[in-house]
Amino acid sequence: MKAKKKHSTMPWLIGGGILVLAIAIGIVAFLYTRKNDATITQRIVSISASARESYEAGEELDSGDVNVTAELAENGGTVELDPGTYRVEPELVPAHGHDFEITVTLSLEDQDELETFATVLIEREELLRYDIGRTEPEQVQAVLYANGDMEIVGEGEVKQYKSSDIPWRSDEVTYLTWIDPAAEVESMDYWFAGSQVFGGMLCPVPDTVQSMVQTFYQCVAMQSVPDMTTGINLEDITECYSGSGVKDGGVLPGNLKTAEGAFRDCVALIHAADSAACVRLANMKNCYSGCSALADTSTPDCAVNLAGAYQNCLNIKTAVIPSSAQDLDSTFSGCSGLTSVTGEIPATCTNLAGTFRDCKFLSGDLRINCSTQSLSGTFSGAAKNGTGLIIELVWTGEANSYQTPEEILQNLKESLEQQAKEEGCSITVKILK
Repeated sequence: MKAKKKHSTMPWLIGGGILVLAIAIGIVAFLYTRKNDATITQRIVSISASARESYEAGEELDSGDVNVTAELAENGGTVELDPGTYRVEPELVPAHGHDFEITVTLSLEDQDELETFATVLIEREELLRYDIGRTEPEQVQAVLYANGDMEIVGEGEVKQYKSSDIPWRSDEVTYLTWIDPAAEVESMDYWFAGSQVFGGMLCPVPDTVQSMVQTFYQCVAMQSVPDMTTGINLEDITECYSGSGVKDGGVLPGNLKTAEGAFRDCVALIHAADSAACVRLANMKNCYSGCSALADTSTPDCAVNLAGAYQNCLNIKTAVIPSSAQDLDSTFSGCSGLTSVTGEIPATCTNLAGTFRDCKFLSGDLRINCSTQSLSGTFSGAAKNGTGLIIELVWTGEANSYQTPEEILQNLKESLEQQAKEEGCSITVKILK
């Protein structure tokens, strides 16, 4: 009798083991999927993000470059989100700057979008260093990067320079991106004057800065001004942006005293700098002269010298006369679009030569508190169009021994009327008692 052949159980054991392993893997995968599904099916209270300390300038960003954690409402637990479930902006690391902000947005059904932010540094290749400390040159340095960015680093007072001695004058600096809070910059005079490539200051003006004379003079590639409101000690911006490509004057700091020629010949400038906070700004001579695209004005009531301030600003329609004005020589001369003026000429004003010359649409009423005996040329070529201008004269000057106030006013009236008649201007003059 033949013995029965014995069948080996090993293949069955191996096959069973593989099956069990496959089932286990499936269960783990299912549970993992369920865990990530929880971030979508459960209500999320908030999200937070963590990123690298720095990213290379111009680097492409995607959701995988940022880790995002969600806090769940049901049990107070947290879970890491899959990169595909949220959106990261910007798509590219900025090409210029000290740092930038990453915005992470999570969009879910039946729930408002959630956002979180992370600020990270921008990596750039260092090119040059300039020692600019006042007493210890190496303690403060200007660092120029290969992409044209420049930053001020270090601790201590920064040296002041004449326009011809700026260390980086012959190098192509395109942006000022950061100033170390420990660097005490009192003067930024002439820093980028005459540069054809400088594009702007991406950091706020430090609170230590007192003077910005010709800082961005003729920087034609520069289109926007930095945040000046942080410059609480800034007093002088003489010709700071003159001839540059800026389009908006921004907001001026309250401590400012001098803005002579600050925006002169900025032909792309549309909006004047907001001067509402200014309580000491006395000198605005030629501040916006030649800004042919300027569409509005901003003149604080403390302004004293407004000689040529808005000369040849063709597109302004309304203007304000400050009560502190002393010099209005050619202030609105050539403002062919000017139609109305708010306020009156104060008694403090002694120079009205050519104030409204060629303001051909000037209309309405204008009171002059006269303290000068000459208004020659004040309204030459004015009020030729429009509804006509009514000038009201009041004498507020000192009396003299050879003319009474009435006689002075009558002479002024006759002089203005004669000029208006000769030039074809629609001007009516009244004497107020």
